[in-house]
Amino acid sequence: MDIKQAMAAIVLSALASVAAYGQPPNTGTGADMQVTAAQRQQLIDRVIEEVGVNYAFPDLARKAGAALRARQRHGVYEGVHSARALAEGLTT
Repeated sequence: MDIKQAMAAIVLSALASVAAYGQPPNTGTGADMQVTAAQRQQLIDRVIEEVGVNYAFPDLARKAGAALRARQRHGVYEGVHSARALAEGLTT
């Protein structure tokens, strides 16, 4: 599994746990969830934490976390309110 695949798996896991709070149950219709700024921040923090703990190569995990923080500082994720768009943005 390469880092992109690992990040995608971690993002999906974190998104499910973070975005589930205050959301109606998923009815299987494929509807996208809305993500608040607080949820977005929590998700980014969780992804960085999970990559740091679970990725097999610590040096690459640190680089991935630093890259996500840099993108966040530059406002790349600001205004992203779609869970799908956020997951995609965090894994590309």
